[in-house]
Amino acid sequence: MSENEDLVGVLKRLGLTFVQAKTYLALNQIGEEATIETVAKTARVGRQHVYAPLSALEKLGLVQKVLGAPPKYTVLPAKTAVSILLEIRRKESCELQNQASFLIESLQKDHATAFLSEKERTLFLVGSAAFSREVDRALVNARVCFDGTATVELFRRGMFHGGENHRRALKRGVSYRHVISRANSSAPLGDEDLVGNSVWAVRFSSCVLPFQMTIVDRKEVFISTRPDVTKECSYYWSNNTCFLILAQSYFDILWKQSIPRNKFVLKTNNE
Repeated sequence: MSENEDLVGVLKRLGLTFVQAKTYLALNQIGEEATIETVAKTARVGRQHVYAPLSALEKLGLVQKVLGAPPKYTVLPAKTAVSILLEIRRKESCELQNQASFLIESLQKDHATAFLSEKERTLFLVGSAAFSREVDRALVNARVCFDGTATVELFRRGMFHGGENHRRALKRGVSYRHVISRANSSAPLGDEDLVGNSVWAVRFSSCVLPFQMTIVDRKEVFISTRPDVTKECSYYWSNNTCFLILAQSYFDILWKQSIPRNKFVLKTNNE
């Protein structure tokens, strides 16, 4: 690739079209005021194809028109031209960022509305990433209660990645009940700063649970497809009334049969 092709490539990345870039470089190569005919010959572009690029470069402020018969054109120094192009790109990037933020906000609202619509349905969420995304969405919208089961590892992971969402939900008055399965040590769980909160409750199951489950506001439930949650693990999500009744009843039974946190820790320490 020639040096001129490299320069054309850079100018294109800065926002110019191929012919605009060639036209600008031709004017730089000429180094003085030049007619359209001279520019076209230097750029090796048909004269009829130079009018529009010169007009565009003039509007961008990279080229200045010298009145006369015939009119001539002169180019701004490269440093000035690049500064102009970079500033244009910066403003476009800012505008695009604002538009992208608006797009994200609009789609998230639509997505949340779709999940919490009155229509009852059950969905299949493929992978733990999809589950995490939807649980975060549910937590942001939670207003009443959160019931969940988890392994020790999953609970710690949830506190590490989503602890802030839980803390914000607590401030909104959301009450929490957690049942943790297969707890065999008194190692920290990552919620030490929440233990004294009256609406933050953790209990322990003495047996392995067949799946992990999260119920938010008694309106939606997430159920894992396997007991050992991995990145590949998928989930069922549902707002179906029958599904919710079954899930909530199962959780309430687990809650009654589970061991309160303070009693479990004492038992573990005694062992």
